[in-house]
Amino acid sequence: CLLDLSAQEKFEQGLEALISALEKSTDPGQQSRIKSGLCKIRISQINVLQRMHNDLQPTLSYARKVKSDFTDISSLDSSQLVKLRRLNDDIAEMSAKQEKLLAAMRNAASNVVEWLYGLPG
Repeated sequence: CLLDLSAQEKFEQGLEALISALEKSTDPGQQSRIKSGLCKIRISQINVLQRMHNDLQPTLSYARKVKSDFTDISSLDSSQLVKLRRLNDDIAEMSAKQEKLLAAMRNAASNVVEWLYGLPG
């Protein structure tokens, strides 16, 4: 499952609009409703990001296992070396995606803590 960056950007823009409305609001009831909505959105986002992270893990683990099977690269021919290089690139790409997912989860969790408890995340 891949991150659709344009959808993610639109999602973040929508959240920014809600956060802006929260900051401008002087009505405690409205502020409470906005915070509640923002928390629900972020918690849902955390759940989706966690599923995406978990879905990626078996593929990444398998790729790392396959890579570990190449113990003696001196015996590989050029086509096998190309495949190994691609596998290394795939592992790096999947690892980077996992890091981005984890960063997004940390950010979302930080927002929830801030909105629920008024504490900086």
